[in-house]
Amino acid sequence: MKQLIATMLNLFFLCSINSINAQEIAGIDENKVKEIVKSEISVQKDRKSIVGKSDLAEAETRLNKSINDALIKLQKNESTEKLIVEKINESRKRMIELSGDYSDRCHKLLSNILGSFELNDIQLDITALNSPTENTLGFSLKEVINTLVDKIIVNNMDKKGTDAGKVSGIINAIIDNPLTKIILTAVPVINNVINFVSNLSIGNKRITPEHLKEFIKQISQYFQFYEQLAENNKSFRSNMNELKIKGEALKIILENFIVDRAKIFYEKKINTDEMEISKILSDFLSAPGVSARYKELVKDENGSKSPNIIYSIEALNMPSTTASQAQYLIDEIESLSNQYIKAYKKFVDEITNTLDIAKVLKKSDGTPQTDSKTIEAKKTELDGKFSKWEKAFKASLGIGAIKNNVSEMTRLVTY
Repeated sequence: MKQLIATMLNLFFLCSINSINAQEIAGIDENKVKEIVKSEISVQKDRKSIVGKSDLAEAETRLNKSINDALIKLQKNESTEKLIVEKINESRKRMIELSGDYSDRCHKLLSNILGSFELNDIQLDITALNSPTENTLGFSLKEVINTLVDKIIVNNMDKKGTDAGKVSGIINAIIDNPLTKIILTAVPVINNVINFVSNLSIGNKRITPEHLKEFIKQISQYFQFYEQLAENNKSFRSNMNELKIKGEALKIILENFIVDRAKIFYEKKINTDEMEISKILSDFLSAPGVSARYKELVKDENGSKSPNIIYSIEALNMPSTTASQAQYLIDEIESLSNQYIKAYKKFVDEITNTLDIAKVLKKSDGTPQTDSKTIEAKKTELDGKFSKWEKAFKASLGIGAIKNNVSEMTRLVTY
């Protein structure tokens, strides 16, 4: 009896260690199992190892029950493995959906960041300070120049030799007609006015070198202020150009990532060489596109392919390197956005510091050109606009959602 039980257990053990593979499980024949065990019983009976019919009947009953229990267990194992494979296949579909969603989100995010590098309201507001006609600081360069020209130059001119009104007209023409609509610096205007006044003094005997020196002295303090504004703008544009180059490089890497994912998922059945990235994203890596392609991969003329066959489809694989690339890209895009905010903050801080120079500007009579309250109000206005812009910019990025996407993608990689 002990030997029979041992034989039965050995058989169950052999079945159980082979139950891992669904295909092998499917090949087990229940009747053959029973025949093997009953044959063993017959052998034992011939050897008179089992004594008594009642003992034999009881052993057979137990054996049949054990066989049925074992087969149920094997069937459960087969169902479990099938369920596991199906779950794996579902996760593979999810990975493709995630990579498509990630690609679309990153492409839009990077495009928005690069687009924001262009002139916006704050930059336009700051750039406007360079305009000779801007008077938000309590004075305008145009008014200053006209006052100095009238007081120092026109009032001392030989009225018979030169038309004073003509001089003012030429001065205003120099100021009011810049070569570009967006004035990045007022320095050329100041230089042009100084050159005009210098040439005018040569042809007018009553304008002495002392008059010209006084004019240049008075206007030089404004030259320093506007030159520093120009330097601030130049530095900011230089930083923005560097960030733009980095952003364009990231755009190329991202587009290559998108193209590679499309080629693998569609097994090179689509020609991406002449295709716009936006079309790849909308037609092939969007949720509807991914769903349609997945159905195409998992079905054949006989219906759905077996889970094991689906499991072997290379187009549904996602290596860990893909998730690593995705992580690298979003990290670099986040870094780019942070550098952009930092460069912008530096620009605003430099401008507000430069505005302090305006506090010491003097009129020709020695009184302040403007009051400190006006300057401080402008500084507060710029700081407030930057804070508002920074908050809105960060809220528009949606980097957190993309990072969650990458984290889920990383958990689901196939190898």
